Amino acid sequence: MPKRKRRKPDPIELALTMTHGSDVEKVIATSRLIVRCQDRRFARVKEVGWVYAARNEAYGTDVLKIGQTRVSPMERVVAMSRSTEVLKPFELVYFLHASNRLWAERTVHDLLAQYRVRPNKEFFRVDLLTAGRVLEQVAHNPIYSLEAPAIPSRQAQCSACGYSAQIPNLLVPLQLRCLRCQHIMTLQFQAYAQAGSIPG
Repeated sequence: MPKRKRRKPDPIELALTMTHGSDVEKVIATSRLIVRCQDRRFARVKEVGWVYAARNEAYGTDVLKIGQTRVSPMERVVAMSRSTEVLKPFELVYFLHASNRLWAERTVHDLLAQYRVRPNKEFFRVDLLTAGRVLEQVAHNPIYSLEAPAIPSRQAQCSACGYSAQIPNLLVPLQLRCLRCQHIMTLQFQAYAQAGSIPG
């Protein structure tokens, strides 16, 4: 007759047995339920992260890699740039914080599907303004982000005619043509003047 394997004591059960005596089974059941709930909550928290857009000169200025990460977008871009397969370093263009980075990334990919370079890759041949507007749209959606966008949009004003428009505040220079007078302007990232003006 084969030997029966002895069950390893559950650490929660063991700890509670030593402290509670008679109502041990109720306490163990309750504790397991609490742990299971905490595990579920942790699984949801694991989905919190960032969706980022980065570009690499080696692929062309109109090709963006749009992906998601649990670490900071800056760390992710540095890690991608370290790869031996990459000729030049990646440059971070935009990022957003998401309560569910996987859903947010999928939404951005779906909205930019027509610009995708290859079906199984996260690269998109799209102009910066279009990509920035899509990312900003997702950043403002309460389904994906419960906080203010990491980088709020900005007001751009044409120096020639004074026409003004709300545009994404990208981390890289952006060339725009005024819709009214066709004047071409280059906009740099607009940093926040004071710590108190940073949203969120």
